[in-house]
Amino acid sequence: EGAAAEPATCVLWAKYLRCQWLELAGRYEEALGVLEECLAHTPTGVDLYLRRARLLKKSGDPGAAADAADAARRLDLSDRYLNNKCTKYLLRAGRVAEAEGCIALFTRHDGDPQYTLFEMQASWYELEWARAAAAAGRAGPALKKYAAVEKHFQDFQEDQFDFHTYCTRKCTLRAYLGALRWEDRVCDSRFFEAAARGAVELYLALADRPAEDGDREPTAEEYAAMAPAARKKAKQKARKAAQKRQREAEEAQA
Repeated sequence: EGAAAEPATCVLWAKYLRCQWLELAGRYEEALGVLEECLAHTPTGVDLYLRRARLLKKSGDPGAAADAADAARRLDLSDRYLNNKCTKYLLRAGRVAEAEGCIALFTRHDGDPQYTLFEMQASWYELEWARAAAAAGRAGPALKKYAAVEKHFQDFQEDQFDFHTYCTRKCTLRAYLGALRWEDRVCDSRFFEAAARGAVELYLALADRPAEDGDREPTAEEYAAMAPAARKKAKQKARKAAQKRQREAEEAQA
């Protein structure tokens, strides 16, 4: 008697805490069951839908995880964080077109959203997009995205020259030295390592293709991903292969 009444959400967050503990224990089905009780109590809880997406992803259902993340996003359409999370889940589910439409909601509307994201150096998006494209067998576009991430890090290294005179003039030497030390290990970034690893794996996969694919003419996307010298060489090789096939066909008819 006289004790303060517990808030109505006390049981809700206690169950949510139990759900997190079950997730740490790897008991995803049980965690989802507890989470359903939380959603029945508060069907507008954004954190609850994000937790559901996380659990479904760990359970091996990326499609349902993307749907849960999208449900969270729709509860607050002005939240950039929710929009980005939904985009990531959509890409991991292989729903690239939906992801492109989702991320475009928070980019400038005076041009191509993909180019805007490149200008913003959104490495996380480009990496997720590249993985989705690679999983769909689209090696060319995936390599272009990996190359875009590498370009960002080249820009980081080149941009340090812009700070030399500014930092000495403004006497921000401590911050300047910190930036120089960061530049010394800029390629230690997990984004750069992921892009390099992804590109190497794709190049190795292309090199391991059966020998009969050697005379196959690259697609327009694969040509676009090549360096100019490599593109010229590939076109010459494809032209010679086409001439060889034509000669063989004529000899067979003779």
